[in-house]
Amino acid sequence: MQVIHKKNFKKQTFGNTIDMLISQPYFVNKGYNHADLSAELVADKTIKAMAVMNGGLITGVITRSAFFEAMSVSSGSDIDPESYLFEAQVLSGQLHPFDIWDKDSIDRLINKIWFAVTDKNGEFSGLFSSIDLLNFLSNITLLDMSLANTIQSRINGGGNEVQAGKFSIASFSLPAKGIGGDLVYSSKIDDGSTIFALFDVSGKGTAASLVTGIIFGILSFALTEVTIETLIRRINRILNTTFQNELFVTGVIGRVEADGSAITISDLGHSHCYTLPHARHVCVETGTLPLGIDYDITPQFMNIELKPGEQFVIISDGIIEQQNDEHRPFNINSIFKILETGQSETLGECLKLIANDYRNFMGLKSQHDDASMIVIRRDE
Repeated sequence: MQVIHKKNFKKQTFGNTIDMLISQPYFVNKGYNHADLSAELVADKTIKAMAVMNGGLITGVITRSAFFEAMSVSSGSDIDPESYLFEAQVLSGQLHPFDIWDKDSIDRLINKIWFAVTDKNGEFSGLFSSIDLLNFLSNITLLDMSLANTIQSRINGGGNEVQAGKFSIASFSLPAKGIGGDLVYSSKIDDGSTIFALFDVSGKGTAASLVTGIIFGILSFALTEVTIETLIRRINRILNTTFQNELFVTGVIGRVEADGSAITISDLGHSHCYTLPHARHVCVETGTLPLGIDYDITPQFMNIELKPGEQFVIISDGIIEQQNDEHRPFNINSIFKILETGQSETLGECLKLIANDYRNFMGLKSQHDDASMIVIRRDE
């Protein structure tokens, strides 16, 4: 005689309600036979849990694992249902999953527990476990992370190339954790000049990505004639007052005049800057403090003259410090080689080759930090 029954449940509500979490629509009626229940569980291994019904009331929950554990201990003698029956936590199917989850209950949910769901008439609909709930929350997080990654990729320009008078500017940014704390930026402003920057927020992940969004917003409002010093001071004060020394930001920010042959830069504690050819490291003797440390800073500047064919390269430490699965550090000379031999290619195409070379270099080794770079090339 069949003892396990399957509820033919149809979701009756719209939106994200907990009835969408139901994974076990099974129940047994009070007075079931242990031998019959055991046989049906052996025959159908997809049944993990079931409610116990007494008329229209849910009186408990039986799990496969607890039932068979009790059977093994009983050694064929009568089994006491109290040894495997769990108290039913009955919930209305019209609740939202967030209604049954709070920050204090996460440890409890990790230990698998079962919830019974009822429809709007109070009748049994099915069961779901805390693992089903955590999977739902995890999927929401993954979707949010995917959207955040898309947004940050657009903020970082997605490898776009910008023409700035006699110069080409291109960049890329590869976050280590889906979203990250590096920001690359280049944009023309109203007076015809172009602002470019690479920022590296201390730390990585969600918190660091929020900071890059703030900096991007400030830079994006620099549409009228504004000095780099004003931008630096504005960003620094907002970071200092908002985050109160909980983080800092290194970087390089610069400006290319529409009709000039030189670029003006301020190094904000970053220092990974090079000129090509010959891969000369740009030594900034009077650098500026990283942003966010002191409320008032005095930015220092330097002008770099580039001749036709010469390039200015800014690299984040995520590239320089990356190791492969043989524990060898990434050789930045490969970057310079691609840039120097790729003069006939667009700058954007060269950076795609560099990004691919970086990914291939890592092999099985995970990326330990956000990796970004920006290159300015004098075309004429």
